Amino acid sequence: MKRIALVVSVLILVLSANVYAGINQEFRGLKWEDPPTRDMVAGGIKDSDIVYISFTSFPGYWTETLQGKSLKEAYIEVYTKSNENLWMGEVPLLSIVYMFFESRFMEARLYFSGKENYDTLGAICIEKFGTFVKHDWKFRWTLWEVSIEIFYNEAEKGGYIEIFEYYTRDCWQKKITTERKKLAKIAVKKTEGDW
Repeated sequence: MKRIALVVSVLILVLSANVYAGINQEFRGLKWEDPPTRDMVAGGIKDSDIVYISFTSFPGYWTETLQGKSLKEAYIEVYTKSNENLWMGEVPLLSIVYMFFESRFMEARLYFSGKENYDTLGAICIEKFGTFVKHDWKFRWTLWEVSIEIFYNEAEKGGYIEIFEYYTRDCWQKKITTERKKLAKIAVKKTEGDW
């Protein structure tokens, strides 16, 4: 009986690993931590569009990390593909943005408009990735090496799916935190005579 339970457990792990294997290793043919490819266009989307969506649509999201910096100042390189397939199944996408830290692929964002598209994309993610965590304005799936989040803003009638790889994003956040601590020390030194 124990042997059967062990075999069933191993089969479940193997089958679930196959479901997530693709997204855990790559997104649309680009492996996590790879450099930009030749078919990518640097800065193919306005920096302010990404920051605007992050700051206004989802208050508090990224604000602590970016603190008003542009993406370039925050060490994020943004690319789009010139001949991108702007569909997710039958859902039209506005754009797909690829983000890199130190020329290593760490995140993709798939922008869409409309509540109907949000509902369809949410249903696709639930079917593909299963159990999720729901917050006020997002759903989140945590896999082995990546996280998938879907955001929607009712006022703007749009949102995006964010897919990010943990290791590179963690390296980026550590660099930003180190920079912030350095700036704080400089600011404290400038106030020494003011206390």
